[in-house]
Amino acid sequence: MNIIKKYYLTISFSLIISGLFLIFGAVPETLYFNYYSIANGEVWRLFSAHLVHSDLEHLIWNLLAFIILSLLMEQQSRTMLLIALISGTIMIDYYLCFNTICVINYAGFSGVLNTLLVLTLFQQWQKNQDNDQLLVRLLPAIVYFSSLLKIILEIISQQLIFSHISWQALPEVHLIGFITGTVIAILSFMVKKESYMFWSNKIGL
Repeated sequence: MNIIKKYYLTISFSLIISGLFLIFGAVPETLYFNYYSIANGEVWRLFSAHLVHSDLEHLIWNLLAFIILSLLMEQQSRTMLLIALISGTIMIDYYLCFNTICVINYAGFSGVLNTLLVLTLFQQWQKNQDNDQLLVRLLPAIVYFSSLLKIILEIISQQLIFSHISWQALPEVHLIGFITGTVIAILSFMVKKESYMFWSNKIGL
């Protein structure tokens, strides 16, 4: 019961994602992102598209990655997890709807996962700053730049590196999620720094 209470966001989203696939199958007709359907008023697709997947392999990769990243993030800050999920979804939807190359169909959680990845690495970077081992302190940065390189290679090749899905790959969405997480991490760092300086001046440190 304590585990459920501690990680209820992770558990809830995992059940929703897996449940949608088990009940409706791959990319249900009324739930995936379709530009023309959204333009005609089916706005729920802006949210539901991130929760449905094109095939079982797509689901497994995304679900495993989400569980790992979400558990780590929710352990540190449930608020940050919510910010990551909401902001990643909004920015990816904005890209899908208003980018210069019109995207007709989209489904999957991998774009939002990149927002979670960056913010999880940011949390680990902050946590590791007092560690005596240089490699431990640098590890989040190494994973960050390695992930960015992976996304760039995927965009150039228009193919996913670690998985294959039945729908056309859209690695640009990974970059949008990655950039969103980076911006939030920078803003979070700046806010904490400003807050520290404000209270340091107040108490005369």
